[in-house]
Amino acid sequence: MKNLAAVFLATVIFMLSLPAVCAGRLIGEVNNDGTVNSLDAAQILKHDARLITFEGVWLDVADVNTDGAVNSLDAALVLKYDAKLINGFGTLPQEDSVSSEETEEESSASSEETEEMKAETADEWLSNITFGINYFNGINEDNDNDAYFKWISEQGFNAVEIGCRYGHLVDGVYGDLNLEYVEKLRNIIDCAYEYDFYIILTLYDGYDYMWTSLNYENQDSIIQMLNTSYKKLVENLNSYDDKLSISFCSEPRDYTDNLIDEEACEVLNNVNKEFVKMVRSTGGNNLYRKLVITTGWSKWDGLAASRFEMVDDEYTFVRIHLYEPDKFAGSKTEEYVWDEVGHQLTLVDSFKALKKNFIDKGIPVYIGEFGCRPKDNDEERIKWARCYLSLANSHNVKCFIWDTENKGSGIANSFAISNKQKLEWLNPLFMNYILDMFKNQNFVDYYDSYSYSINITEPIELERTVTDILTGEEKTVTVSCDSDKLVLLDGKYYAKEVGEITFAYSINGFNYYYIVEVTEDIGEVDFEMEIITNADTGYLQLRITTAGYSKTRLDYDWRSTNEDVIRISKYSTITILSDGECSIIAKHRETGAVGMIDVVVANGEIADVFVHTT
Repeated sequence: MKNLAAVFLATVIFMLSLPAVCAGRLIGEVNNDGTVNSLDAAQILKHDARLITFEGVWLDVADVNTDGAVNSLDAALVLKYDAKLINGFGTLPQEDSVSSEETEEESSASSEETEEMKAETADEWLSNITFGINYFNGINEDNDNDAYFKWISEQGFNAVEIGCRYGHLVDGVYGDLNLEYVEKLRNIIDCAYEYDFYIILTLYDGYDYMWTSLNYENQDSIIQMLNTSYKKLVENLNSYDDKLSISFCSEPRDYTDNLIDEEACEVLNNVNKEFVKMVRSTGGNNLYRKLVITTGWSKWDGLAASRFEMVDDEYTFVRIHLYEPDKFAGSKTEEYVWDEVGHQLTLVDSFKALKKNFIDKGIPVYIGEFGCRPKDNDEERIKWARCYLSLANSHNVKCFIWDTENKGSGIANSFAISNKQKLEWLNPLFMNYILDMFKNQNFVDYYDSYSYSINITEPIELERTVTDILTGEEKTVTVSCDSDKLVLLDGKYYAKEVGEITFAYSINGFNYYYIVEVTEDIGEVDFEMEIITNADTGYLQLRITTAGYSKTRLDYDWRSTNEDVIRISKYSTITILSDGECSIIAKHRETGAVGMIDVVVANGEIADVFVHTT
């Protein structure tokens, strides 16, 4: 048996600043909790006493003095490291051991890897992705993970979201790691690494209040969870390189009402910042690891998007979920047939909002979930996929298609797309079409021909210039609509009446559509109004101020001329969605009397108001 003092002396001579890494695991870290301490020494002593048995890679991890045996000498070194008597573990100069020069080379390589992680921003990391898939709840299923990742790699995927329920990985909200499940998770991650995948670890909270319910009462609990149990998991995964990204939660909201309001948005902004701060505090590879945060309900539009605050961290990006059109893609029983006009317009508007709320602000964003339920309508779903994925490609947004856990493959009309036991697609016609789109880049180019509003007194141009969203190339196109909707006056076309007109044009045989909303010519107003703050609710509302006109809000029809900026309810309640300008019009239902104000929104607040006077 080697003399303990000799082993210690050799270790000091060759010590590193941190424990060495073996197969993605820290040398000496045998209980898989992310740190090397006395608990690991105890496990090594149990192995030496034959109370437990290390096998495979764990023998290498436990053999900290690299003498080929796992015994009390290794436990002694771990205890010295835990007591800070040594700074790390090195290698002994044996015949077949690694030389000090090689160790220095490995240390240099590790430093270079860290610098590479630092050099690559979140945007650049996302740009490496071709097409992604969700692998959900694999830690609870009897799948051949290696065979699965080999198969989807051959199918053309190079990125995966590994989804699991957070409650499986920890014992209690603030508890210790459940090492059995963590090891299962690491096995899945290792298999994804084997086939060179970009990996996003996506944690689901189990839809339980204590995990992430977004309200002031629960905010401290969420932050405590982040800095206890969640931190232990992040530390456990620190040795993985930059191919692994870690996310915080999915579709968070306030579980008291399952909704997103101003309070929920503020709490989520706070805990998103705390999540990034916590991960960075663990050092090592986590200093520059790519991180993922999300919006309320992982929405791309509405209040959840307009109130979202991006963290100040160039290695963090945003995940949203976009299942649209809702009834065609999400419903089990509605809209089996693809509506070329209406459904395309819905998707165009969705990506327009995604662009405005994230891309135009320089926020790296990707679609972490999308899909379309099968309803014996694969030919129709193919039309949907062509439109959806072409729009995503035009906006340079990466997509991860949703796939359920195995039990979903036996449920009618579920979002399941594969049988992970048989390694086959449930609807091969549909999936092969999608995969061919990415393999051969069979995408349709989309243009910025967004819908817009005009006054009925303004002419409508039948020739317009459109710009390719992805390349910036401009094209002049001739548009058409139902001729009964227009009238020719003095050589110009005007709308015959107030309402919506659908226009179309064609490029390379593909038809594009947009809507022109024709609004009435207000002219002079009949009454005046003002914006107030409701004393009971704190919400912004409109109030009629002219004497002789009804003050009852339900007596009026309320309309915003730009619902991307402001939406207004039937009670005249104002919801600010984004910065910009719009008019708010009130029209008395019986008399037709009209009032109007112009509003400017800046930094999420009303910055200026112009009241049209009588």
